[in-house]
Amino acid sequence: MALKSLHQEDIDLLTSIGFTVRSSGELCLADGDEVSDRNFDQLETMAGRVSNIRYMAEAMDVYDRVSQPAPAVRGGRQQFEHLLNFIPNLALIYFALRRLQRQNNLPALRSGLSLLLAFEKQQVSAEDVLSVLWPHGHESIRGLLRQAAPEIENQG
Repeated sequence: MALKSLHQEDIDLLTSIGFTVRSSGELCLADGDEVSDRNFDQLETMAGRVSNIRYMAEAMDVYDRVSQPAPAVRGGRQQFEHLLNFIPNLALIYFALRRLQRQNNLPALRSGLSLLLAFEKQQVSAEDVLSVLWPHGHESIRGLLRQAAPEIENQG
């Protein structure tokens, strides 16, 4: 895929999850295979979801009790809490993706992002996605988030 069709921010987001750029300017998968132009829209959407993770990273890190959370982004905590309150399955998916990102598990992160896109298109259920991203069972994520919530409310 020729990079001229993607914005630089999207290229940066995609390379942050393991896509590569050849010196000749093509975007490639981690294994070196060139990405087809027909996948442009999906990659642009995937870059947007990586941006969402970055936007809410600090809030998810606080809920996950990470000793050094990502820097706060204005509105990021409110957005994550909105998802928790109104679209909880989506919040759980993002939470699991953030953990994969922190672990630098880029293959699982890319696969998880693909599953997120399939969930958004109603091709798979949230339960399907979470069973892959969080094999311990998504109820353990819910418990972790519920346990952290009172502490976070006390932080202001």
